[in-house]
Amino acid sequence: MTNLKLNLHNWRIFQKQSLEFPNESFLIFDTNGSGKTSLIAALYSLLSSQSWPGTKLNQNLRVGENYFGVSTNDNSWSLTGQISPSGRLVTKYEKPENLHNFFALNSEKWPKVLTYLPTDNYWFAQSRTSKLSVLDNLLGQVYTEKYSKPLAQLEKLVKSKASLIKLCQEDSSRADMTLVQTLSQQIYLESIVIWNLRIEFWKNIQTRLSQFSDWIESPLKNWRIEIEISLLSGQKSKLNLENYFLETKIDEKTWLSLWPRELASGKVLFGAQRDDFSISSNHLAVENVLSRGEMRLLVLFIKNLAREYLKASGEKVFWLLDDVFNEFDDQRESLLVKSILADTDYFVATSTKKPLLGMLTKSISDLTIS
Repeated sequence: MTNLKLNLHNWRIFQKQSLEFPNESFLIFDTNGSGKTSLIAALYSLLSSQSWPGTKLNQNLRVGENYFGVSTNDNSWSLTGQISPSGRLVTKYEKPENLHNFFALNSEKWPKVLTYLPTDNYWFAQSRTSKLSVLDNLLGQVYTEKYSKPLAQLEKLVKSKASLIKLCQEDSSRADMTLVQTLSQQIYLESIVIWNLRIEFWKNIQTRLSQFSDWIESPLKNWRIEIEISLLSGQKSKLNLENYFLETKIDEKTWLSLWPRELASGKVLFGAQRDDFSISSNHLAVENVLSRGEMRLLVLFIKNLAREYLKASGEKVFWLLDDVFNEFDDQRESLLVKSILADTDYFVATSTKKPLLGMLTKSISDLTIS
């Protein structure tokens, strides 16, 4: 078994640094500003080709530089980025067929990567767009291309229609109603695929949420998830998870009647990109009744159910958790370790809080190759 070695160039706070990861799961325990998040963000990007959730790849550029590089001791596994003359970041990503040489995976499949960020603590109290971003990242791991492809297509379609709306606001004579109807229908059809997967996911979560009461030893019961979608009228509607129906055939008059309202508002008024959702217990929004530590546990509980789904499907799962132990007492730390981390194929966690005994712990300097 070979330890993974990372070579970082102009990556966040690191100008040039080489580090070595243990093959077993571990905790990075160090001070703020030491590079803990930079390090797990690099591993995340190597595993997923994407930037750490909530960021863009160009935000990983070290201040004042125009290129970055993240490479490994496997010559076929690297990520590089270069700012082009036009100011756009051009990236190149390569990965090996499998990770047999690292992490003792014993699997032909590339692992799924689940994350925990300190901002996840506010998941259910964030803006609609931020809430969806966290959800889309999670469901992209659970359903892979089945979810990510229609989501990417939806984003392109919405962008195209938004550009058309802007163009027609400036000159209404340029409105191509055939194009309006085509874009509207395609946005709706891609949204249906996404809605069905989101509903499937939340239905599975709702059947297990009662178990969370035991995690927090709370009298809170009657957990409920509500999904809110944008109807073709431009109005919001809450879906019943147990009994819902989404019409797939829409009369062209619907799109024509919606168009003037979209022109007036300057945006696309329907589709899965405008969804919202909420979780309540005893008819009270969880963000109003749970403590910060309990909210952290709820997010981890939900993401762990996604991990269990992936494991049951034969997938290998990595957890990358940033500052996860903050605001946890010893009992909740133990719950996190025993109920989630102990059953994970590989995890890297970071903390500025004194770690639990018995967990392999390293500082940034411990990992650094001189």
